Amino acid sequence: SFDFFEPYSTISAVVIGTPTFVLATFVYATLLRIPQFRDSAYFRVFIAHGFIDLLAFLSNLLRNRLPLFPFFNRFFYSIRESDWATTMCTFAVSMPRAQLVAQLLISCNRLL
Repeated sequence: SFDFFEPYSTISAVVIGTPTFVLATFVYATLLRIPQFRDSAYFRVFIAHGFIDLLAFLSNLLRNRLPLFPFFNRFFYSIRESDWATTMCTFAVSMPRAQLVAQLLISCNRLL
């Protein structure tokens, strides 16, 4: 069952995902500073796809992983009916679609 793997799967997601998130953000920010990458349509779509993936990771972490730990109960209790909760749910619903559109744009760009 899923509960058998908790909290180990969440701990591994945080331990592996957080440094990956920081490194990917650094790489994308570095690529944005280079004019030859910034002016290329492919790299614009590639970087947008990367940022969408990063937002999807954060959304998944906030909605699905952190609520499993009692340490974060106060945080989730404080945002229960607020705009932040609505924003988190909106991100969760729209991220898979945004990832699909970004991947489609990259594929079309490669074909052209």
